[in-house]
Amino acid sequence: MARNRTRRSALRFINAGFYLVCVVAAGLALRPVLVSWWIILTQPFSYVEPLPSPLLYGPLLLALGATATLAIGRAIAGDPPRRLLSGSVFALTAAVLLLQLLLPVRIPRSARPAEAKVADAVETLARAVEEGRALEGSDLLLRLPGPSPYHSYGHRLPWNVVSEAGVGPRLQARPGDLPGTLYVVRGYGAREYWLTALAMEGAPTGRLVFARTPEGRPLIRRVKP
Repeated sequence: MARNRTRRSALRFINAGFYLVCVVAAGLALRPVLVSWWIILTQPFSYVEPLPSPLLYGPLLLALGATATLAIGRAIAGDPPRRLLSGSVFALTAAVLLLQLLLPVRIPRSARPAEAKVADAVETLARAVEEGRALEGSDLLLRLPGPSPYHSYGHRLPWNVVSEAGVGPRLQARPGDLPGTLYVVRGYGAREYWLTALAMEGAPTGRLVFARTPEGRPLIRRVKP
């Protein structure tokens, strides 16, 4: 009888260990989600796309933690029943793999997609200035679709348009300006405008720089309305 108890205990530990391995594997599949959240929440400037939804992945991570706790409980005390635990483990593992297949989360290694969005925003403002429809910062801001591609300590940064007078393009950031800031410099007499923008060098984090062309030159859009 003692031998049977020892055998049952060993099988219980093996069974629970298998379930824990499945849970850990599912957790490792979600590593890009956790790393993305960490970067977004802790970095002054970051770019992560696509953005993993906390409403989607948060409950899933909690369920994985609860299932791991149940697996440990089964290894120690024999509870919960094996069918309940196995059903939970396989359902969660399948859900994680399906999400990663349909909505893959990848940590970006290139800033080009973000730079392309900044260039599109500059071009949108340039068209508005060319057509003479909007020449002030508040009006130009309404022309831009959605927020910028950047985050700062967990907050999505909005576009910011700075309209000012000058004799050439602005290529030095003002104190406190963030990625996604677009400068519209109005030449004297309003005969000429120069547009530049602040972006971020590198991904998923990096330093503040002025947006550049694919050739590496500063992105300067010159407009004559």
